[in-house]
Amino acid sequence: MKETVQAINDLTRVVIALSGKFESRADAIRKLSDLGIPPTRIAAILAMEPKDVTSVISKAKKTKTNGK
Repeated sequence: MKETVQAINDLTRVVIALSGKFESRADAIRKLSDLGIPPTRIAAILAMEPKDVTSVISKAKKTKTNGK
């Protein structure tokens, strides 16, 4: 039952996140990450490699840390 609830939560987050227009996959990744979806799930949702998702998230965190 826990997995079902998690899947419903993920689906809800995806619908909210992707209802906006994004210029790139990186924008979608950042939005989904901001909503608390783990990188492995984001990778599955967007049909990407987890390492690529992790890279985008890492770059976004560095940008926020540097105040840009």
